[in-house]
Amino acid sequence: YGGAIYGRCLAINCTFINNQAISGGAMYEGSATNCTFTNNQANYDGSLFLSDLDGDSDDEIVLHELIGGATSAVYVSRVFDFKNDEIVEIFCSDYSKDKFYDTGFSSKLLEDKKIIIENKFTNYKATFSLEGRSDDYYDILYDKNFRHAGIMVDTFSKIEPVDIDNDGVYELKCYQYTSLLGHLDYIGTSVSVLKLDKTDKTFKVVKAWFEDK
Repeated sequence: YGGAIYGRCLAINCTFINNQAISGGAMYEGSATNCTFTNNQANYDGSLFLSDLDGDSDDEIVLHELIGGATSAVYVSRVFDFKNDEIVEIFCSDYSKDKFYDTGFSSKLLEDKKIIIENKFTNYKATFSLEGRSDDYYDILYDKNFRHAGIMVDTFSKIEPVDIDNDGVYELKCYQYTSLLGHLDYIGTSVSVLKLDKTDKTFKVVKAWFEDK
């Protein structure tokens, strides 16, 4: 907990760079005044990045935080920009009360214990095996009342700036826990890359793929 600081304390005029922890990439249960945070990351409670996402040589703020969840963690990712000396939110993964940002993943169950996973924004399409499960698992999976159900893609469990085309402008690489029969039936991770469209200041999926477990 707390890659740099753990516990209730106050940091003043400090710089936190490249700290990592399970919870609280740079700080856990602390507070900060006039501090700089760069590339601090946590597996669970949140992360904070400063990266140039629009090519104007000024960094945007990327904030990833845990907001709750009874049976599974629920995260919200936000991006902020500076406009007229004010901090303005330009992206939020929780764009409505009960629906999170759609990265475009869907699935189709095949008869031979396989599943096709595709992405509507990138035309990505791949087939994965569901072998190695119990007979009871397949009885449920191929039950006529279930067979039309698809994968369940969680909110972003992790988000990080990456420069995928090495042009000095960063994109957002997003990871989503993906399950099938129920949330405990983890089958892999849906990964997408979001790029900021400078014309309308919206993020669009430009690359996507699935990593089976």
